[in-house]
Amino acid sequence: MTGDQRHGETDTLYGLGGRLPLLSEERMTAAQRSVFGALKEKELVWAERSGFVAMDQQGHPVGPFNPVLYSPDLARSFLAFQGTEDGHTILDDRVRQIVILTVGSTWQAAYEMYAHAAVGRTAGLSEPEIGDLTHGRAPEGLSDTEYAAFDFTRQLTSDREVSDECWARAHDLLGSEGVIDMLFLIGAYQTVCGILNAVEVPVPG
Repeated sequence: MTGDQRHGETDTLYGLGGRLPLLSEERMTAAQRSVFGALKEKELVWAERSGFVAMDQQGHPVGPFNPVLYSPDLARSFLAFQGTEDGHTILDDRVRQIVILTVGSTWQAAYEMYAHAAVGRTAGLSEPEIGDLTHGRAPEGLSDTEYAAFDFTRQLTSDREVSDECWARAHDLLGSEGVIDMLFLIGAYQTVCGILNAVEVPVPG
């Protein structure tokens, strides 16, 4: 029995799973089933409400929600971290989605950009704004704070550093707490994009 078989895979369903088989609930381990239950109560409901596919018609999790189940203990902790970030950040919804789409664009993580284009619409981003962000451009008409968040994220993820001018602008507009909140958000979604790209998770369709 292979390692994947011990973790409850559906052997023939690699398609939306990329390099990993899609997991079926009836064949999950107890630990995987526990995390999947939590996903169904929160993240998968959020995905449906936001307008992107996170579970296929057979009930298999897709996107990042499938690969993280292969390490359920770490997944549980990472999801708790994301929930804490979401519930306690001082960044508003538009700024958060500008940051997330900018990370996704830098990584060219197709599923991430697909999912957060949908979430961005619910946060008030227009189609032209989403199009610019997914192509690595700053949309016209951003507020000063939104542009500062875009430029900070773009510099950090593309150049691996932030200029003094960029830091000062972001710090002036967001404060120390806002900048650190943004760094936690960037780090979380670089992890998500890394998982998606390494596993080669495709966009549903």
